[in-house]
Amino acid sequence: MTVIWRTSIPASLTGDATLIACEISQPRNPECPKLTDLMMTQKSFSPRNLFWLASLLLAGSSGGLALDGRALLNEMSAGYRDRAPCVLSFEIRQYYDRDTADYQASVGSFYIAGERMFRVDFIDQEIIYDGEWLWSYDKENRQLIIEPLDPQSSLKFIFDMLFGNWENFRVVSVAAPRAAATVSLGLKSTDDNEFFNAIFLKIERSSKLLQTATYLDFNRLKTVIDFSGPKQIQPAVAALLFDTKRLNKTNLIDLRP
Repeated sequence: MTVIWRTSIPASLTGDATLIACEISQPRNPECPKLTDLMMTQKSFSPRNLFWLASLLLAGSSGGLALDGRALLNEMSAGYRDRAPCVLSFEIRQYYDRDTADYQASVGSFYIAGERMFRVDFIDQEIIYDGEWLWSYDKENRQLIIEPLDPQSSLKFIFDMLFGNWENFRVVSVAAPRAAATVSLGLKSTDDNEFFNAIFLKIERSSKLLQTATYLDFNRLKTVIDFSGPKQIQPAVAALLFDTKRLNKTNLIDLRP
């Protein structure tokens, strides 16, 4: 039997009162705590409780929620493709331990061109994915590495979210803030990639643009990615930015099979 569960998360945790609707399959997993055991307060909202909440949100089948969520995902991805070539800035925060707030942060720019090409600029690194291979250039060491795109990397995750590669994901929860400014979706991987334990996307309702993407990996460690709005660039500029021939190949590590 499948039932619809609805509850509210306090504004102290989300920034506004949020109504969550998700499908829960019965009987409930006895190893998963009851909602009342989670005690949604600022003090007790630990990464462990976040994991249990994620497990609960991802416990049900997709149903009608997935239909609405899937349509929103398609609109979001179509918006980025329509703006291509474009660039948006982002910040990645990767947490070291699920029991602490320590994390490593990186900021960069993400360029979109074509259906399968992207570029990422960090302060000391330039990365280009030409649709087949990943070209990573270390500016300080003047070293170029050519390799396949790692399916478990944060770059692959961003690539899938923005380009609309949804075939390996299903929507399992929809959260609608009462202020109606954003919609939050919970996703689950449907393929053999067990790296992503839980995925949460916050999408602006009016623009259909991705604001924040959060995922828990197989170790229940959290990665949070914040995005700015995309800005279009001239096709001629994009052609230069994605030209791998200009990269210095003096110190080359070629890992292509």
